[in-house]
Amino acid sequence: MNLKTSQDNGYEQKLAKGRVTSSSNNIHAPLNLDLKLLHNFLQESKPELQPTVEAISSWLNQIIPIKLVAYWNPRSGLRSLYCKSKDESCNDLLEKTQAIIDGPLPRIRHWRQQSWLFHLWTGEPLDKWDRILIVESGTGMTIDESNKLMEKTLKVIHEPLRYALKTDLESSSF
Repeated sequence: MNLKTSQDNGYEQKLAKGRVTSSSNNIHAPLNLDLKLLHNFLQESKPELQPTVEAISSWLNQIIPIKLVAYWNPRSGLRSLYCKSKDESCNDLLEKTQAIIDGPLPRIRHWRQQSWLFHLWTGEPLDKWDRILIVESGTGMTIDESNKLMEKTLKVIHEPLRYALKTDLESSSF
């Protein structure tokens, strides 16, 4: 399993220059996120799964307090988790996420567990076996905001993610 908790990935500094802020009282403005910036980050990152997951996490953290981003595919066995912090809560969250990855696919796509909100996406435009899990803290996105965010995000990330997965699968087969 790939796991990275380092905050020194270069994306945070680039984001600070182009940071998007919400003018409303709602701290979640997922539809105002700069998709072009995400696309550029993905093109700059290595064509591997871990840097791709890190870029997605850094981009989402512009406005949404993302705690963890995870990708896994139970058929290929590829998985990657990126936790932004290094504290004890991250270790606890990693254990809970690992249990989700190793268990059956949850029947619900959005749920709260302790102080975290989990958002799970599968399906189009990704491969039917691909899973993306985003865990946020705080008050949380509404289900509608979450679904709209991922609909827009998946249009940008599906090709770089597919390429990263192909690269990781080829390197693991040697």
